[in-house]
Amino acid sequence: MKTTKLTPAFKCKLLFATTLMILAALSFNAFLTSTTLEKLYVKTLASTYGIIGRDLQISIEKAVRYGKKIDKFIGMDRLLKKTHQQMNRGKDTSFQMENHVSIAVSGGSIKYSSSPDLVGSNARLTPGKSILSNGEGFTVQKQAKRYVIPIPINDKQMETVGFVIIDFSRASVDRLMHSVHLKYLKTGGIILCCGFILLAIAFNAIQLNKPGKGSKQSGKRIMMAALAIIILCQVAFSVYGRNAFYAYYLKINREKVALINHTLKGKIEFLLNKGLKINGLFKVEDLLHGMIEQSPEIEKIELQTNENKPLYTAVNDAGKGSAAKIAASVSKADSDNFYTIKTPLVKEGEVQEGRLMTTISRDKALEQIKAIGLDAVTVLVIAILFSFELLVIIFQMVDKTIEKTKVHYMDMRPAAFLFSFGIDICVSFLPLYMDRLYVPNAWIPKDIFIALPISMEMLCEGLAIFMAGTWLDRRGWHEPFLWGVVLTGAGLIYSWLAPDAFHLIASRAVAGFGYGFVIMAAQGFAISYSNTDEKSHALTQLYAGLYAGSICGGAAGAMLAERLGFKPIFLIGGLLILSILIYVFIFMSDAVKKSSQHGSKNRPTPAPWLDLFKFCSNRNILGLITLIAIPASVSLIGFLYYCIPIYLNQHQVSQSNIGRVFMLHGICLVYVAPFISRFVDQSRNKRGFLMLSSVLTGIAFIAYYSFQGFVITLFSVVVLGVAGGLMYAAQNPYLLKLPITQTLGEGKALSIISATSRIGQILGPFIFGWMFIFGIDRCLPLVGAIYLVAALAFLLVTQKETLAKPPALSDTTKAQG
Repeated sequence: MKTTKLTPAFKCKLLFATTLMILAALSFNAFLTSTTLEKLYVKTLASTYGIIGRDLQISIEKAVRYGKKIDKFIGMDRLLKKTHQQMNRGKDTSFQMENHVSIAVSGGSIKYSSSPDLVGSNARLTPGKSILSNGEGFTVQKQAKRYVIPIPINDKQMETVGFVIIDFSRASVDRLMHSVHLKYLKTGGIILCCGFILLAIAFNAIQLNKPGKGSKQSGKRIMMAALAIIILCQVAFSVYGRNAFYAYYLKINREKVALINHTLKGKIEFLLNKGLKINGLFKVEDLLHGMIEQSPEIEKIELQTNENKPLYTAVNDAGKGSAAKIAASVSKADSDNFYTIKTPLVKEGEVQEGRLMTTISRDKALEQIKAIGLDAVTVLVIAILFSFELLVIIFQMVDKTIEKTKVHYMDMRPAAFLFSFGIDICVSFLPLYMDRLYVPNAWIPKDIFIALPISMEMLCEGLAIFMAGTWLDRRGWHEPFLWGVVLTGAGLIYSWLAPDAFHLIASRAVAGFGYGFVIMAAQGFAISYSNTDEKSHALTQLYAGLYAGSICGGAAGAMLAERLGFKPIFLIGGLLILSILIYVFIFMSDAVKKSSQHGSKNRPTPAPWLDLFKFCSNRNILGLITLIAIPASVSLIGFLYYCIPIYLNQHQVSQSNIGRVFMLHGICLVYVAPFISRFVDQSRNKRGFLMLSSVLTGIAFIAYYSFQGFVITLFSVVVLGVAGGLMYAAQNPYLLKLPITQTLGEGKALSIISATSRIGQILGPFIFGWMFIFGIDRCLPLVGAIYLVAALAFLLVTQKETLAKPPALSDTTKAQG
């Protein structure tokens, strides 16, 4: 077989595209790790200062409850000076930053402060707003270049009369992150250069075969080489990022422990200087327990004699568990050096009476490392899928270079991937964001109101699909596709700008219309540019791109939302979708020009209403619609898109893990469903598989009778993924083999089933919303039982594909035949 080397210009394109993909994957990984580290550092600083501020709050509240006025508090300056000194007693330089402690009245006006410049100014507090969910009884607010911790001061009637306000500069956080970014930049640059060299070597070695089967092998060799190098680079950077994060985590927490030890040291030495013995300190264990309860990162605080004999010990219950597993892999010397901080206790500045020994929780360290590891694996999966779609473009470029073709049905797959990525980037938190925007009203219960954006999107999507069919037939694929992209992108940007819940609902309606247009147009493109033998494969490739994009979008959006908040993710999704326009005009311009030539000249004549009635009233069709198609849509949209984000959020599951649940469901559909479909295709009894899909759905819900939480949800999502694979593989073959379908027409029958499935998609969020009202844990098993009854009813009502006799339809239909 004749071969030819890649041209220099083509090599440059390949190198640029694949190097850009490596850069994007490394950058995304670095962004996730660094933002997690920054959030952790701010939380650690805030927690430490909050502990010190809590002591000041208690002192002031005691005085206020004995009659002192907050705005006429004698001795306040002395208290503030003492507190400010405590905040700056640590030896570690990272805590030596610009910070202040102030007292504000209930209106926010500062009356006293360690910084005279702040007296008389307004603290500008936002009620209920916090950038951290630390669960430690106080909030952390971000203001310009500072972080502010307001701790309320309450009187006897528990009414807030003022605030202890601690603020600290972002300078120390910025210094730490600057050093982190420099290290990531250097390491990432080295890995990127190595990847570039390996790509150059690989592409130089690969030769192009002449047209034929050999040309496909050429493209596959390029794809596999590029994919392997991208994975290698991502794994190398992930390992470095994990190790770097671990080192910074220990450094940050050692600084916190050092400052806590100095705070305890001051209180204990005060008692020692009063003449108390170190083994006779009163309520010192309460002091240690109070400190450790506010510091989940600490495993143990122990007060020891000079001979290392423990006198008083406080152990964090959350710090137990798997610590022994980690300790087995850490030497005693490492434990002393990295996990334990020792602070001497001195009486009258001369005699050492004992020491404080505080141990950082190894379990908490492990949790953070696991979270970073999960993020790295998720990013790797996203990078692989994203790279594969990029390499599809490269593959097409290779084929077009060799075979001189201009338009191919595979050209749509990368666009479908990007589109699905953008539209599903908010899928893991849309109900949660709607919950934030909700304002109580007397007409619609909260759980139903929260369902409106999803249901409105499904409704408009169905209307758009109905409208797009005629548009596609008359004008070709390009107009509905381009308008759909613009509408969807605009809808997501509108969601970003939405000031209230009603605007969010309207924005999802706009996005839904766009989605319907794009899906129909993409299918039209795949069918138009494939021959008779390729149409099934063309649609399979299209949906593979859509599913891959959905997997990546849901997971990536969740991880970004955990770090950036919900609103910016809508903007990112909108911009990603609008970028499809660039792809279309660069890589699909020839297809756009030819689009008008591929409109359907012989549009199908609509079926008479009588024939539609006879079709829908057929026992097999009626059973398929009401007992299989609609319930499956209810479980998909209602449970997966509405219920899971709210349910897992109620069980304190992180946003990133919620996104990974959606990723797991997508993987089941993409990789497990095709395996299952082989058995379905080989079976003559498709009805049995449809019944089995309903049984599996029922089992997924009934499991909540005995279990609740994250693990059972993972189980249910996997089972639903398998059930969905069975349903999708068996539904259309079962439908198409029914005599009533052959009489009406396959296209019309498929359209009716697809349209009726939209009913379930619209109703699904409302149904699960009512279940939340009555108790989701009680209702899910009941719904599971209903699915089991539906499976049995389907078996009793319907007939096997070969048993039904074709009923007589109207003369109009016969004439059309």
